[in-house]
Amino acid sequence: MDEAKLLLAEKRTTLAMFRTAISMMGLPMGVLSFLIALSSHYQVSDVWGFLLPLLVFCAFLSSVGIYLMIRSVKRLKHQQRLLGDLKKQNPGLKRWLY
Repeated sequence: MDEAKLLLAEKRTTLAMFRTAISMMGLPMGVLSFLIALSSHYQVSDVWGFLLPLLVFCAFLSSVGIYLMIRSVKRLKHQQRLLGDLKKQNPGLKRWLY
């Protein structure tokens, strides 16, 4: 039973990492949407010095978000497999674990 609790705690942590990854992907999308909405008020050539670092930062956040998503999906699959193995070993856990 303790091993099942540990695996479920790890699964909650992994889901929290997945939520963080989703929010990291949302921030660059919001910033780029804001820039596109205001694009009629500035010339890209005039603000290129500010725009380039911002786009690099958005690309960095998107990359980290994608990495965290992939890592958390892999960990979730692994944890689900371990929980399945645990249910096979302990038939009494089947009613507690879905």
